[in-house]
Amino acid sequence: MRTSLLESIVNFMDFQAVRYLNEGEVPVSTGNDHPTLVPMGAYKTSDGMVNIAVMSGFDRFCSVVGAADVLEDPRFMDQRSRTLNRDALAAEVGRLLQRDTTAHWVEVLNAADFPCGPVLSIDEMFADPQIAHLDLVVDVPHPTDREEIVQVLRHPVTFSSTPAGVRGGPPRRGAHMSEILSELGMSSDEIAAFGTVSESPE
Repeated sequence: MRTSLLESIVNFMDFQAVRYLNEGEVPVSTGNDHPTLVPMGAYKTSDGMVNIAVMSGFDRFCSVVGAADVLEDPRFMDQRSRTLNRDALAAEVGRLLQRDTTAHWVEVLNAADFPCGPVLSIDEMFADPQIAHLDLVVDVPHPTDREEIVQVLRHPVTFSSTPAGVRGGPPRRGAHMSEILSELGMSSDEIAAFGTVSESPE
């Protein structure tokens, strides 16, 4: 068995790779927007941003966000038209969503079965109730000052029979130098001399 990071990340391109391999189409960059579904991406609200996915039911989406005029626009009548006019549609959706807050749209759109979630800054992410519930952050002793605590992320996969654990924080610089040089075949005297040389000022 084998794998690599490169193989894994190429597989994450899933249908984009299939579009190229079978149709010869080279997808262009679309930023935060989905390359084939519109509207689907990140949009500003009155106090932040949301990520929404309208995979079907565009007419129902327009009804939920109060966009009857958008639904009647010939540029957005079907999926093909919306794809061809994605920039204009994104501008219209963005204008509509900026009328209310992120929390409002998350609640309203999820209630209408449209996937929708807030775009969070990293401090907001760690303050999120679901993150707190998952106990993703672990307190471990500082590598040199045992009175201090370092916060690190735990292993993201939870095994029921063989749970992973975090025993300590990041090692101090050079903490494992002796072990590594010993594995490379250096003697204790050579390691001691190497340490003296490496620590000398230039």
